[in-house]
Amino acid sequence: MSSSEAWRRRALGGVGILGLLCGVLGTTDAVAKDVDKKAPPPARPTQQQQMAPPSAQSGCNDADAPGCIAICKRGNMAACANVGWMYGHGKGGVSTDSALAKQYYEMACNGNSSLACNNLAYMFEHDASMKDFERATKLYDKACVLANFTACYNLATMWEHGKGVPAIDGQKAVTFYMKACTGNEQSGCYSAAYILDHARAGVPQDSARAAQIYLRSCEPGGYASSCNNLGFLYEHGRGVVTDPMKASQFYEKACTGKDYTGCANLGVMYEEGKGVAQSFATAGGYYTKACDNDEAGACSNLAWLYEKGKGVGEDAAQAAKLYYKGCTKGSAFGCNNLGSMYEDGRGVAKDATKAVTLYQRSCDGGNATGCFNLGTMYEAGTGIAKDEAKAQQFYKKACDDGSGSGCNNLGFMFQNAKDYASAIRYYRQACAANSGTGCYNHGYMYENMLGMAPPADFAKAGALYKRACDLGNARGCAHFGDLVYNGKVPPSAGVSDPKQEGVRFLRKGCTAGNQWGCDQLKSYGLAP
Repeated sequence: MSSSEAWRRRALGGVGILGLLCGVLGTTDAVAKDVDKKAPPPARPTQQQQMAPPSAQSGCNDADAPGCIAICKRGNMAACANVGWMYGHGKGGVSTDSALAKQYYEMACNGNSSLACNNLAYMFEHDASMKDFERATKLYDKACVLANFTACYNLATMWEHGKGVPAIDGQKAVTFYMKACTGNEQSGCYSAAYILDHARAGVPQDSARAAQIYLRSCEPGGYASSCNNLGFLYEHGRGVVTDPMKASQFYEKACTGKDYTGCANLGVMYEEGKGVAQSFATAGGYYTKACDNDEAGACSNLAWLYEKGKGVGEDAAQAAKLYYKGCTKGSAFGCNNLGSMYEDGRGVAKDATKAVTLYQRSCDGGNATGCFNLGTMYEAGTGIAKDEAKAQQFYKKACDDGSGSGCNNLGFMFQNAKDYASAIRYYRQACAANSGTGCYNHGYMYENMLGMAPPADFAKAGALYKRACDLGNARGCAHFGDLVYNGKVPPSAGVSDPKQEGVRFLRKGCTAGNQWGCDQLKSYGLAP
């Protein structure tokens, strides 16, 4: 059975340690949710080339290049800049001519036209025939000094990426982004905050300052991407006090401003009922809006709603189509879930080979569950030649990326190879990643003295079984109950009758499907 997930969900399936006391050859591991984050904030805007100056400044008609040239010759630098723009873009009745565009921009820049200096710098940065980063940087600097705030933004990008400057300097980048920001260049505000929040370019993380800058850009600046990122900070309590209601409000501002990551994030808030009343239907509406605008993660989440029939009619075929769209647009989660549908034949014709391909794509995209599922395919020889070495390789990758089931199955392989020390290490890691089966298996090692000298450590085994039970693992409940019933571990604090508590946990495991727990109750003359 494969594992499937949505943008922030995954249901993991895995093979567990042989339950000798249970007489079972394997187990499954199910985790309802994980800590995968929402889609990352959108990439920051690229450099912006300022367009032609208003006709009021140049004194010429933008559609009349000869007339603008005449005005330029009379010493009107705005007109010269306009002529440069016309030759650069083939406007005003002239053909595109980079050499003439450069000539007129230089003339205007020498006459202190900030727009001409910025646009000439842009040519030196981007035109392959005249690329010169150092000259571009100097011209952006001149334009910035002349209060061209787009040039300040562009200069900041040069410092951030180390182009035409001695070395990357994040502090200078932030300084120039903020100068652009003070000139109402909202992309400058956004970029300064992004660097501070993510500790980019050697700048220490300062999410509190980032939040202030995002707020300035979102309100009253109206820059939708800043609203989205501010919402993310409020949702996760980074630099601000956690406030799901404020997070939802900022996501809504972002969505209204056509930042579709904001729409997707607002959909998650409605789906989970965080800061808003839970509504799968409303979540689906926001996911649809985001997916229609190529927000890959939203397509995957919308697919999950269709797969499960939450807020929309259950429709496996539609789910598969949406997972496909999410996958092709870059959602590793979507690739994994589509692989799961192909493996199981839900909404599509069963095709294990396609499933392997999709799991590989998901894994390559950094999705731990995709790596885990790929490992199960190699271990079982489903859709691809059986290869335990590769299975172990992908389980380890999944484990390293936070998959408790990957750690658990890796531990299981080491246990089969009688490398108990490694098995214990990975079971411990699985348990720490909230794998109930990993906790159970780790406890089983302590109870049965696998990889350790006697006597059995019932206290550690009991604590791990209890943890497994708390994570929904029926076997953990039954085994914890049995240890308590037989006086091998003390009951919970405040419980006076260990037998009674032992029976309660045995029944909990039995009711949840653990047959061994049911059999133990019968052996004690008790009803399951």
